[in-house]
Amino acid sequence: MKLQLLLLLALALLIEPVHPYRARAIESNNRLLKKPDGAQKVEFLGSLSCPLNVVWCVQLMYIEEDIHIHNVVKHLPFVCSNGSRTLTNYAFLDYHGTDSLTFDDAFEPAVILWHDCSRNNNTYRYHHKHWRQGHHINCSSYTYNLNLFGLGEAIDLDDVYNKPWNERSRRRTIYGKTVWAPPGFYDMPAPWTVSPAKFPTEKCLNMDSNQ
Repeated sequence: MKLQLLLLLALALLIEPVHPYRARAIESNNRLLKKPDGAQKVEFLGSLSCPLNVVWCVQLMYIEEDIHIHNVVKHLPFVCSNGSRTLTNYAFLDYHGTDSLTFDDAFEPAVILWHDCSRNNNTYRYHHKHWRQGHHINCSSYTYNLNLFGLGEAIDLDDVYNKPWNERSRRRTIYGKTVWAPPGFYDMPAPWTVSPAKFPTEKCLNMDSNQ
């Protein structure tokens, strides 16, 4: 009997316990292998306008909304426009890994932007939420069309967080003449002014697990 107990004890010592964090990582990897192509993929088609005959600028980012700290999925380049031009953008994003392992299949896509579409170029912050995606396995498509005039909460820009706004006063020499040239006046960086021929796009639709 004592010999059997000793053998059982020796066998128990040879079995390495799985650390809880490692167990969760293994579980996450197993779930990842089973995910359809469209799981947690999101495409956005956005349109921003300002009805005033003024120069206005915008700083925009796509996020995954959390209780305390939001995960930034993509920053768009800071750009400026005027009242006569609508700014569009298209973005195809992957939200995998933006939440904890427990809630990794559930995510909340959102848009946060800062703008100065107002009569005195006062700055505003606007948080545009979308529906929470709980265990969503297919690619999601969202559109938003925002009139920015006075939209959101009036704020003072944080010089640390909103450094791109320093570009609003940028000047350049063009054809031998120094002119005011904020981003977007003479060069519009992608994905601004980009829009697909069809929305939702075939890329997103082809990721539908039901097809």
